[in-house]
Amino acid sequence: MSPRARYGKARALDQLAEKKHSNSLLQEAIDAYENVLSLGASVPDKLFVEAAERCINRMRFKGEEQRILFNTFIDGQ
Repeated sequence: MSPRARYGKARALDQLAEKKHSNSLLQEAIDAYENVLSLGASVPDKLFVEAAERCINRMRFKGEEQRILFNTFIDGQ
């Protein structure tokens, strides 16, 4: 599969994760972005930057979401 096709799969998983509010799909999207990045030099520079930025964004979002859930759990006890 080409780098662009892999990026397209990552974006599709990302959008589906948002629509379904699914952490498991979000993790699949992050894994798919990392898969694009793992191709290294075979990925066009612009595509590499887009995949990296989106991957970082999704990782940060997931981290924030986990922190919010943790704080809600702690505050609720």
